[in-house]
Amino acid sequence: MRIFSSRGHYKKPSGRSMGRRYTNGNDLFKRRQYFWQRRSFKIYVILAGVAALFIFYLLFWSGIFKIEHVTVSGAENVNAAQIEQIARDQMTKRRFGLFSQSNLWFFSSKIAVDAINQALVLDRVKVKKRPLKTLKIELQEKSSQITLVSGNHYYYLDPNGLAIQEILVANVQLIEGAAPDEAGNEVSGESGQDLIDLGALNASLPLVYDLSNTPVTVGQKILEPERIVFINQLQTRLPAMELPIKQFSLPEQEGTEVRVLTQRGFEVYFNSADDLNRQLANLNLIVKEKLQNKNIHYIDLRFGEKVYIK
Repeated sequence: MRIFSSRGHYKKPSGRSMGRRYTNGNDLFKRRQYFWQRRSFKIYVILAGVAALFIFYLLFWSGIFKIEHVTVSGAENVNAAQIEQIARDQMTKRRFGLFSQSNLWFFSSKIAVDAINQALVLDRVKVKKRPLKTLKIELQEKSSQITLVSGNHYYYLDPNGLAIQEILVANVQLIEGAAPDEAGNEVSGESGQDLIDLGALNASLPLVYDLSNTPVTVGQKILEPERIVFINQLQTRLPAMELPIKQFSLPEQEGTEVRVLTQRGFEVYFNSADDLNRQLANLNLIVKEKLQNKNIHYIDLRFGEKVYIK
């Protein structure tokens, strides 16, 4: 015989309700299930945290991405070692005040490009990161036209007269009028003066001395483009007239005067704003007719048809 309570619970004949036992069992199951779900979730969180810490350590602190190789491509006239040193100097600094830039992940390519452009004037610079430990620097240089010497400092100038790079050579006092000897060393006019090793220079470019020793800043416009073209034309045409060039010099950075010291020991003064063909024609005439038995110090061609000889 079935007996139901007022709430519809089934009872045994003894009168004890059976519904509460089944209800309590279901709640206990749910509580146990929830407990294991929470425990599993905590375990997953802990494992994820450990994994994240491991990855963070692997990427940023373990040294697996520490930059060891810096390659520079496209450097012809500029000093590749100087560019590499700029990058390595940056690697000693920290990013965000915390992370070393010796790590490939935290090395700032933009900061490196800005630093290189401050030191050199280039057409293009790219800094690329290559896993796992390599920094690649790609350059495209501006065209160098002459080497200017001013105040015992050496600079490459581009076709627009812009100082695009300082070339580091021996740090000695420059003597006005000094010129390279056959071995490529600059010899002073005084005994006991040290020599300057010019091996770092591009020997194919005209070597031009600024006699005013006006300070030069990389990126600054030094000479007018027409003056640079004029010097390069002299570099080509004077040797063809059997007047090999020992050196060029400029009394000042501004102006139009260009002086050439020849291997024959005399100087020729040119005006870069005047017609070069006419000046060379006058020079050729003087060389053929008036230099046979004369000790000449200079020939001044700056005043048109009026030529001065001393």
